[in-house]
Amino acid sequence: MPRYHLGSSPAPSAPKPDRPPAKAVEQMRLEAARLMIEKTRHPMDQIARESGFVDIRRMREAFMRKYGQPPQTLRRLAKAY
Repeated sequence: MPRYHLGSSPAPSAPKPDRPPAKAVEQMRLEAARLMIEKTRHPMDQIARESGFVDIRRMREAFMRKYGQPPQTLRRLAKAY
């Protein structure tokens, strides 16, 4: 079996992400939280935990950055439909 050493052949380069990993993770958390807010009646603190946020305050801050409104507003809008 052939032995490979570092530098013996070029490794394929990984594609460069269009955003930092932390932002990608936050986006996935926001999407998970948004879906739970729209589709369930779970309390906001439970949604925050289950979607990966440390607490409801951090989830709210992320919603304000991304959507310009708190998650409670999204819930009220979802109930209207």
